[in-house]
Amino acid sequence: MKDDQPKTKPLIGKDELNLCECPLTLLTDSAEKGQKTLEFTDKQNDIIRHWTITGSDKYGLPCAYDEPVYIAMLALTKIDKFKSRKVYFNPYEMLKLMKWPTSGKYYTRLELALKRLHGVSIYVDYLWDRGEFKRRIQGEGFHIIDKFIIIKGKKSIKNSYYQWDEDIFESFLSGNIKNLDLDTYFSLSTAISRRFFRLWDKRLYKNDCISFDLQELCHEKLGISRNLKYPSLLKQALKPTLKEYIEKKLLSSAVYRKTKGGRWILTVKKHKEESVQIQPPAEEEPTTPKCSLINQMVSIGVARAVAVSLVNRIDSEIIESQLEALPYRKNIDDKPAFLVRAIQENYPLPEQIQKRRAAKKREEEES
Repeated sequence: MKDDQPKTKPLIGKDELNLCECPLTLLTDSAEKGQKTLEFTDKQNDIIRHWTITGSDKYGLPCAYDEPVYIAMLALTKIDKFKSRKVYFNPYEMLKLMKWPTSGKYYTRLELALKRLHGVSIYVDYLWDRGEFKRRIQGEGFHIIDKFIIIKGKKSIKNSYYQWDEDIFESFLSGNIKNLDLDTYFSLSTAISRRFFRLWDKRLYKNDCISFDLQELCHEKLGISRNLKYPSLLKQALKPTLKEYIEKKLLSSAVYRKTKGGRWILTVKKHKEESVQIQPPAEEEPTTPKCSLINQMVSIGVARAVAVSLVNRIDSEIIESQLEALPYRKNIDDKPAFLVRAIQENYPLPEQIQKRRAAKKREEEES
């Protein structure tokens, strides 16, 4: 008998594309004694890429339950329409979003997660992608958040906040993000399941199946201990995750094969009846002439969703002025991110434009 009950709309969040590829946290609830650093390496187009994470002396490395907090933070930023690096929230609201209990223990867990995410430093070599330009950064260091404050109060009042690192937020604004099915993500039972979901959800965007080198997947992408060297142990570590995916109808199959060189390859295939990349209800796009503003921003590299949000919130004259001013701006590394910020903060116009407008105004007054 078919289930005729209408399906509820999935809860859709966002995920940063670089952070899908590399572990941000441990897979356990605490670090081993003396462990203060995580290091990962992979190879792309003959370039060796490095990813190093260090934690603060007092609070240490981010642990397994800190990753859902990061995902929830990004979801709340999306709800706030990426208006600002500073996002106000209520701790109760965040716990409910993550499907965590709202007892005192979990408020403490949330606070510790924010302390660890604030204290973490990330160093990358030849890895970080910058939006449309895909600029490869030879070496860079950054953080996840610059600041946070938690204030205890009523459940309905948003007086706590966190502030994203400037580089991370610019990556959001430049469209270097993807949709993430939060209902599925928060329902997964293990840290490995949640992390792998973020990775293969990105990789399977335009494909029904995809293959991974088993050792690279486990050690460099998921962060499974390198003490598990043998393929049999790595397969055992992945077994609960793959079983859960098939039971939840996320995957239809997961198959291992051994290459002639002795490497093991895992190939996963998306379940045909369910689309992992569920498209959220799009924000209503304005009609012309605002459509022209959206198209101009998109042609520069601004994500369409961000462009739509801007024209719905900000006066058209401001957007037109900042688009006109962009060619006069010099030494801009990331034009999409700069343009979005210029529109949001209504940057002063270059002197050339101000003079031209003043001259035009005088002509109109004299005529």
